[in-house]
Amino acid sequence: MNIENDFLINYKCDYFLNVITKYNIKDMYYAYNGIFNTWEPNLDNQAPKDCIAFKEEHIREHQDTFINAQCSKAQHYLSSVVTNRDHQYTSNACKYFIYWLYYDVLNKKSDYRKILKIYNDVLTEYIEETGNEHFKNYVNSFSEQTIEKIIKLTEMYDYFYKFKGNTQLGDSKCNHAKECFRLYKENIKICEEGNDNDFCYELDNLKEIYDAYMMSIEGCQGIPKTLESYRVQNRAVVIITPFSILLVISLSLFFLYKVNFILF
Repeated sequence: MNIENDFLINYKCDYFLNVITKYNIKDMYYAYNGIFNTWEPNLDNQAPKDCIAFKEEHIREHQDTFINAQCSKAQHYLSSVVTNRDHQYTSNACKYFIYWLYYDVLNKKSDYRKILKIYNDVLTEYIEETGNEHFKNYVNSFSEQTIEKIIKLTEMYDYFYKFKGNTQLGDSKCNHAKECFRLYKENIKICEEGNDNDFCYELDNLKEIYDAYMMSIEGCQGIPKTLESYRVQNRAVVIITPFSILLVISLSLFFLYKVNFILF
């Protein structure tokens, strides 16, 4: 078999084995957290009623939790996101916005109904106030169960990237690793108890980057260097996965054979 055929086989196997999940959490942190980091406080100290994200009658409902600065941050974030018309980019941006509401606005309080209400109100009022309907398809597009899983996965990644981004070894860095590991174990249980394969695949994604990074550093005693795969816990997955891989390879070889037959 020549080099070109080897390349085609590897490409096809990678294409089938790399599953894109409905969550797409892995690469969200740097892309969207960075937008919030570019926000600067309004020097004019604008009143809540002047914030473009809400009309005055709507701000009253959330004024105890959604303060002026957070309203300004939301406006800044959405105004940045709306400049990119790609569907997947916007979808991921909305997921990270949900996590920001949980983390920054509700101070990590797991009131998913309230998070969902604020999320839908913000997007609705942003559309009405700006006349830009880019977010129209993303209003009322998430259930409470979905945003709960989005938050659990994103928080796990959040702690990992904070751990990875802290260049100084010490309690602060290692505490991020401990929290990431704790959340990973909790999410493993959710994976085992449910039937959400996409949720489980996201755990695989974290395990891959966590294991690689931990093997490259020293320190943080008592924290595992590798994460246990959910596949070890799930006997059905352990049995099915090898057969799935063989099936993918067989299909790839068949596809390659058909292409070569047609070409030659």
